Order: sequence, then structure tokens, then C-alpha cells
Amino acid sequence: MSTGQRRGTRARVSPRRLVVPLGGAFLATAAWLGLVVLAVRLGREASDVWTWASAVAATVAAIACLLVVFALLSRAWAAAHDAAPLRRTPGRRRL
Repeated sequence: MSTGQRRGTRARVSPRRLVVPLGGAFLATAAWLGLVVLAVRLGREASDVWTWASAVAATVAAIACLLVVFALLSRAWAAAHDAAPLRRTPGRRRL
């Protein structure tokens, strides 16, 4: 019967593997926020076709930035959880 404890210990994750995706996600979030503010301002002041086209372009770019944020956060999550495999403890193998 199992006691509910893990047999292996997790290896430490290198901070570099987390800093790069999290830093990129931070920068992409800042760009997303700027693009959303720009799109709202352009949408409020829209009077001609070019202003509406700029508002639509800013909206599409904001959507792309948000997708980049999600991708970078998923990479950081994977680096934090999947990159640290369990180390086997020495001893006999039970079936």
C-alpha cells in the first residue's frame, strides 16, 4: 500500500529559463495595453476612413500581442513544471 509520498525529488529550475519568457510576456502585455488605449482613442475620434482603418489595425495588433502573451506564459509554465523531471531514488524497483 502506498503512503502517498513521492519517491523522487524535483530538480531545481534555472531562473534563466523563467526570466526570458516572463520578461517577454511583461513587454508584450505593456504593448497590448498601449495598443488597446490607442485603438479606443482612435475609435472615439474616428471621422474618416483612415482613422477607422488605424483603429482596426491597432485592434488586430492588440489581439496578436495578447496571443504572444499567452504563448510566452505557456512557455514559462512548461519551463517551471515540465523541465524538472523526477529523479529516481536508488533502491529496488517495486512492481
